[in-house]
Amino acid sequence: MLAHRIDPMPQGWSTVFTGPPGEALVVRAKLEAHGFPVFVPGETMRLIGMLGDYGTELALDPAVQVPPSAAALARACIEGRDEESAIRPDERELPADFFEPEPEPTVALELVKRTRTLSRCILWGAAFPLGAPFALWHLRPYLKSARLLGQRPPLHLTTIAAACLSPLNFCFGLIQIYAHLR
Repeated sequence: MLAHRIDPMPQGWSTVFTGPPGEALVVRAKLEAHGFPVFVPGETMRLIGMLGDYGTELALDPAVQVPPSAAALARACIEGRDEESAIRPDERELPADFFEPEPEPTVALELVKRTRTLSRCILWGAAFPLGAPFALWHLRPYLKSARLLGQRPPLHLTTIAAACLSPLNFCFGLIQIYAHLR
């Protein structure tokens, strides 16, 4: 548990982690397990921010925040490995080349970030039955920024497949609406 006293009513919050929702949930759970008060802004309003490029970053990369007096301890807690998280004898470590390689660092960081954001817009738009227009709207800028990268961005084939299948999902959504209206 936390040995340092934390002000229960902080004046503000300090961001200690920003990343994909799954990782943010793990970080939040770890901090709460260690006794930190945790706040995730807009946690219940996640899908409303998906209406544009800037909103998507906020919607898909939640920030995990703690009181300012505990920020340093929380960062140390996040970066440290527990004994339980060490690889056990009956487990094996994934090979280094298991995941798709990250883009080369020579590529402009803003272009990489924009390409990932557009990819997420397409993936999220394809996931919802009536999201095809949203997914297809972002396809052309995604392809343009992917071409400017000069290499395949992470999840490129998945993004293209999602964009191609989103019209089918859209038709399925319209059929469902029509069935409910009858």
